[in-house]
Amino acid sequence: GIEPPTGQCSFGKKSLSNALGKIYQSSRLYTQIEPLLVASPPTISALDFYTQENDLFDYALQLTLVIISQLRQEVEQDGAEFAVVLISPADLIDFTRMSPSEREAVYQRLPFMRRAEEIDPPNRLLTKLLTNEGINVLDLLPFFVQYMDETGEKISFEYDKHWNVTGNRLAAESMYHWLRQSDQLR
Repeated sequence: GIEPPTGQCSFGKKSLSNALGKIYQSSRLYTQIEPLLVASPPTISALDFYTQENDLFDYALQLTLVIISQLRQEVEQDGAEFAVVLISPADLIDFTRMSPSEREAVYQRLPFMRRAEEIDPPNRLLTKLLTNEGINVLDLLPFFVQYMDETGEKISFEYDKHWNVTGNRLAAESMYHWLRQSDQLR
């Protein structure tokens, strides 16, 4: 119900955000408290973050890169190999699969979405940045799009956008084959 505490923010805001996060994860109390904090929480699509100039997206990207760098150091210190698997949001998968006429209908309703044609989606941007750092990257988006185009099967639940059994199986098989091909799985 409150904006994420990005960059430099007050101790109070950070504490409130952390407390609400813990409540949200562990009880149904949050559903009772949230309406008191925000009259109507904004609906955010994952596509919104890269189709507009967005400080929150830039902050999230930089934070993600720092976390990946730290994780890489820890993994390599333990003597293991490090790789990253990118998981695209269901909104991006749906957008990628749209026909030109379906996309045009979206652009008529949401003109700012045209920018999605001009820029790299987050998965391509992350792939470039991580590959430049010598990190092996598997982007699951092409596998998901191809599978859905070929079979017509859904890979996620309709309402919460998490993977269903088919999506989990496809992700696992894609990672397994990628690891075998890249000789990372012995």
